[in-house]
Amino acid sequence: GDVGLGVTLPGAKLNVVPGSSAIAGLFSGTTEKDMVRITQLGGGNALRVDDIASDSSPFVITGIGSVGIGVTNPRYALEVHRDNTNTYSIDSSDTSNTSTLLTLKNKSGSDGTGTGYYSALKFDIADGANSNGWLSFIRTADNQGDFIFRARNAASSYPELMRIKSTGLVGIGTTNPEYTLVVDSLVSTGTTALFVHGDAQITGDLIVDDFNLDELTVDQVNVTGILTSAQTKLNGITTAVNINVTGIT
Repeated sequence: GDVGLGVTLPGAKLNVVPGSSAIAGLFSGTTEKDMVRITQLGGGNALRVDDIASDSSPFVITGIGSVGIGVTNPRYALEVHRDNTNTYSIDSSDTSNTSTLLTLKNKSGSDGTGTGYYSALKFDIADGANSNGWLSFIRTADNQGDFIFRARNAASSYPELMRIKSTGLVGIGTTNPEYTLVVDSLVSTGTTALFVHGDAQITGDLIVDDFNLDELTVDQVNVTGILTSAQTKLNGITTAVNINVTGIT
């Protein structure tokens, strides 16, 4: 009962072997139903695509809908495997292309255009009053872009929480950080911008500024080894119980 097309000894119920320039199968139509339906009632995969005979790293879809790329028995909704012995390099001229497992690409834009276009990965939990989060990469100029973290915090509110610019500057509560790390709590008046439990060592300028909102209370600040007093700035502090500045020349 086996049927062979292009082969005299079929190895399956239907075995199709096309010529070197032919398409093995083509489905075309205007149906409103499924074009092709595969029902797997057993324990095997519903679909498997090999690029060589007995491929150990095929593309498969299991009977429950799990997708495996490079793996024959995916345990999760999507599982991607790849062998690669290249080591990571911190050289800025090097890329991670050889070990990239997934690419999300927005093809719109070209040289000099596309500023503001982005690709995003969405996290969604529940089916009603959903909890949502996004990790996006936005094009800010030719050859540049920012990573952006957003999350839903109310029915119709999806604020930006953190931004990492292509220059390495990080902003929390601000979309345009001007320093290596900027933490802005003004988005929520009365919120502590930064809390450090334990020692914190700072080499360079220390700038504390409450933007004249009189919300900052400092119990103790110890600054050691500042070159000039002009480099120590404590602006708008309403309560300064104990500020020690040593080593100022």
